[in-house]
Amino acid sequence: MHQSVRFLHSADLHLDSPYKGMRHLPGNILTDVKASTFKAFKRLIDLAIEQQVDFVLLVGDLFDQDSASLKSLVALKDGLKKLEQHNIKAFISLVTTIIKC
Repeated sequence: MHQSVRFLHSADLHLDSPYKGMRHLPGNILTDVKASTFKAFKRLIDLAIEQQVDFVLLVGDLFDQDSASLKSLVALKDGLKKLEQHNIKAFISLVTTIIKC
């Protein structure tokens, strides 16, 4: 008998992306587009809970810029806390850039 492991993987969430290349969109559409990263993250958390996964693996760029917005940090904290309340572990692997001189 072997035991299975269930996990959910996500990469490059880019929470609170400014979507600079889409500033030409009408205001209400741009607002929806900017909210899409948070909506996707919430759905990811809800899916992990619904499917009762053992852990969630978040890799790559969690945020879109070097300094994360307070809004994106709070969303991440709240999502991780919700997973914890359902005994689901979360692992974060960040990508770093190494520049050779």
